[in-house]
Amino acid sequence: MKKLLLILILIGISFNCFSQQILNNSIRDVEHLIATGRTLENNDRYADAKGTPYLTENFISAKISPGDKFYWVRYNAYDDEMEVKLNDQKTIVLDNSKGNYRITPKGSTNSYVSLKEVGKDKLGYFVEVLKTNTTSLYKKLEKKYTPETPAMTSYDKDKPAYFSKEKETFYIQLSSEGVLQELPSKQKTFLTLFSNDTEIKDYIKKNKIKLSKEPDLIKLINFINSSVNKG
Repeated sequence: MKKLLLILILIGISFNCFSQQILNNSIRDVEHLIATGRTLENNDRYADAKGTPYLTENFISAKISPGDKFYWVRYNAYDDEMEVKLNDQKTIVLDNSKGNYRITPKGSTNSYVSLKEVGKDKLGYFVEVLKTNTTSLYKKLEKKYTPETPAMTSYDKDKPAYFSKEKETFYIQLSSEGVLQELPSKQKTFLTLFSNDTEIKDYIKKNKIKLSKEPDLIKLINFINSSVNKG
């Protein structure tokens, strides 16, 4: 009995050490990738444009996972890049081609995650709205850049370059590890994503669900996961 107890204790110690080693390696990997990311250059390339390519012009504190360390970050919604300020002299662009990241702003329940989209080679950043083991909901915040427009006649004036207000596009993930696809705006197209679409169609009609409204989509995805997917 004593020998068995000793073996179990040793197994427990070994497992804890192994788990801690994995965690430490993950943290080191993230910090290495951050430290070796592409240095941000020509940061004033949009200086003459009205507006900003960023969701927030200032850097905000956010946790980058794996790991639990906080960094100063900001999201470029035009170039779809996450910038990390390492110090006053160096800002880098996080290299998400070498791993999936989760960036969670301090005090927020929403995270940016780097995921694959259908038809795209490069990973992009998406806001995780509702994550489940089956059907999940994400959204992408984008900004459009319009270059300067020279005056056509002497009576006209040059129109400066500008960034539009961020656009919100929803995406759906049909399995826990699946690639994302843009959520169809039309009900008929949306229903083709599911085999048991009659039940979903009835739910949409009964609850007056709008596929462009986030609260409605959250209710709909929860319904799909609790009812349709179980069937």
